[in-house]
Amino acid sequence: MPEPHPGESLLSWVDALARVNRVSRFTALRLAGLIRSNAPSVQPPASFGFHVADTVARDVYLATGVPPERVREMVLAQYAGHGLTPLPRRNPQGAESLRAWRNQQQMVLRRRSNVCPTCLRRNGGRWLLKWRLAWVFACVHHQRYLISACRGCGAALHSLRPGTAESWICPGPAPGLGLFKPTRPCGRDIRGMRPEPVRDSQMLECQQRIDMLLEGRGEGGAGALEVFEALYRSLQDARSSVRPTALLDTDDAVRRAWDRFQAPEGYKTWREPLIVAGATKIATGTAQLPEMFAVSTRMASRVLSAAKRTSRTSCVGFPGLGATE
Repeated sequence: MPEPHPGESLLSWVDALARVNRVSRFTALRLAGLIRSNAPSVQPPASFGFHVADTVARDVYLATGVPPERVREMVLAQYAGHGLTPLPRRNPQGAESLRAWRNQQQMVLRRRSNVCPTCLRRNGGRWLLKWRLAWVFACVHHQRYLISACRGCGAALHSLRPGTAESWICPGPAPGLGLFKPTRPCGRDIRGMRPEPVRDSQMLECQQRIDMLLEGRGEGGAGALEVFEALYRSLQDARSSVRPTALLDTDDAVRRAWDRFQAPEGYKTWREPLIVAGATKIATGTAQLPEMFAVSTRMASRVLSAAKRTSRTSCVGFPGLGATE
């Protein structure tokens, strides 16, 4: 029985279970007690990956030995209150209130995931839960922007639809196939894809702070939620701006993506990692966000000062962490 990897998503753990037992993802879901044995669909329910009922967590424990608290750490509800809005209180309309809570989460990638290919290559093919949050646009450890689609066919990554347990293989359709040609999967190895490097030290600093807020290492959930609300407003303002917002002094890949985002059809990409990075860059220059960010991450200053980084440049307008104020 595979142990959950630290920070792993529930779907990724199910795929690891399927690989060990040499079964399909759907069969692994049933073996783990995550769906009923007589479930009519081969796809998980809409709530899968968001939250898990107490009865389901208990079934998983009986089937696999993984404690309920470990199961809950693999779903997005663990970010409720500091990275996502708080979960609703229990009430007779529990299912409806949870559905409403899921629909409120605008920065969650509902049926796909971003990825750091280097992480995927080095951790045995385990997909991290935080990659399903659009706020995580870069991997601080490997200093690379995350990718959101296959470099070959453009398909979404780690989709919830039925697929191979070898989750590092792109299941999308091979490019260039016509209407009457036989379909076959793309088959590219995601672990070998080359993401854009993060050379802007301010971007790395911002992502470090966001990671710490998501992990609950700041001064409480309310301050973290304020920061994410301000970031979201910045992204919305950039989307609806009559006058395009210029993005200067950052990585070329981010600037090129931002220029495409400002085009008439660019709104479709507003949750892509490079776009979120650009919006974060702009947001850190506002009057209110830097102060809120500094307050929310004050307790994490020692962690940041010990981080293995070559640059000590502080995030634009964010005083007090790393560089001179």
